[in-house]
Amino acid sequence: IKIAKENNFDYFTTTLSVSPHKNSEWLNKIGESLSEKYGVKYYTDYNEMFKAERLDAVHLCLPHFIHTSVAIDAFNAGINVL
Repeated sequence: IKIAKENNFDYFTTTLSVSPHKNSEWLNKIGESLSEKYGVKYYTDYNEMFKAERLDAVHLCLPHFIHTSVAIDAFNAGINVL
């Protein structure tokens, strides 16, 4: 997010932050802080994000064991996966 904003990459203007840790208070505080700092929306549920946003693609930066389920959900929502 920081690199995109600092270099004026317009195609990253709707970059969104997601945390798979709904119950992790400190991770959510970090996510909310970054959301505020960079002007992006923060979601704790990626399926909510898939429904609420018009996404061209998602970049999965997750532990390997989570990749498959999130990628399949993205594909089912009509979103390209990087």
